Amino acid sequence: MHRLQERVRLHRMGVGCREAMRLLRIGCGVEREYRRALQAEGLWDGDPADLPDLETLQAAVRKHRPARAAPQQTSSIASWSDEI
Repeated sequence: MHRLQERVRLHRMGVGCREAMRLLRIGCGVEREYRRALQAEGLWDGDPADLPDLETLQAAVRKHRPARAAPQQTSSIASWSDEI
């Protein structure tokens, strides 16, 4: 089972955030992003046996997670290009 599905299942079973982070071995920032995205999409509550499919969960997280470029792709000399 994927971490997203497992996180939803654990919540629906009444497992707290800290215990879920420990069981899934994820950080608090990742857990918070998952939780906020899934709550906003209405996928957080329901029956533990009836989980949303993985594609739906991933789409919800991608929708609410800001896209950012990898640090190595950001030019450190771009601001100096006029002088160079």
